[in-house]
Amino acid sequence: PPSRSTADEVTGKQIEKYRLWEEQECFDLYTGAKIEVDRLISDDTYTQIDHILPFSRTGENSRNNKVLVTVSISL
Repeated sequence: PPSRSTADEVTGKQIEKYRLWEEQECFDLYTGAKIEVDRLISDDTYTQIDHILPFSRTGENSRNNKVLVTVSISL
């Protein structure tokens, strides 16, 4: 099992997801569904960051081109 200090570390991706969650006022912008903060924090597979304009075509990776969506919706 991972050590306590490793399990308690926050990743850059988790911080980015949380900031997008705040900016979107807790909602999936594609569906309007509420994104639950406890699942956002505890389950890395619950949400993903999606590029509004495809990164592969635009190269745009700024936060202005990203939304936080639930995985089941974005697949």
